[in-house]
Amino acid sequence: MSYTRKITLVYPLTTATGVLSELTVSTLSAKQTREIGRKHDTDNDPSGFHAMDQEFELATAMTGQPDDVIAQLKKPDYNSLTAQIDRLTNYNTEELLEEDADEQREAGNAVIPLAFNKDNPPLLVPVNDPITGDITHCQMQPPTVGLTRQLRNEKDAHKRGMMVASTCTGLHPDIIDQFHMPDFNYLMERVNDFLSQPGAFFQTETLTD
Repeated sequence: MSYTRKITLVYPLTTATGVLSELTVSTLSAKQTREIGRKHDTDNDPSGFHAMDQEFELATAMTGQPDDVIAQLKKPDYNSLTAQIDRLTNYNTEELLEEDADEQREAGNAVIPLAFNKDNPPLLVPVNDPITGDITHCQMQPPTVGLTRQLRNEKDAHKRGMMVASTCTGLHPDIIDQFHMPDFNYLMERVNDFLSQPGAFFQTETLTD
């Protein structure tokens, strides 16, 4: 199961299975996305080729289309595809839900105001915990000072973030790794708020919610 968006191709393709005029772009889990990222050293990429290869692999993974079909796309259509890849990889749950609501308003459809509990947000893509079953919301609470002191010797930023996120949610890191990227992004942004923002930041949220 994934959260999906569709792209209409301005320049349809003729493939072995017929005419392809639309692409479905699906979110990936945090683990899948990280594994693709590990193949491409984008931190040491003066030519930009590694980033292009990573983008191309994400395009095949997120559309389910083979390399040769993606390679046949005309560049304007590929640009539209990569724009959606960027959104579904780097935006968070709340941002995508707001975009969806805006699209419905522009189409003249009635939209129910978005009710988004920042510390118990809905997951765009539910995940399964083998012990507790399907998880549709992510209940969060701030970590303690004691925990952050315990983790200060962990040099790996990703591991440190996952350990804090696990404590904030009560979920095992393996379950958090199943979160699709918008849900994972929201969780990690919220964890960062917990770690860096003063109490007044959260009091203001409570007053304005």
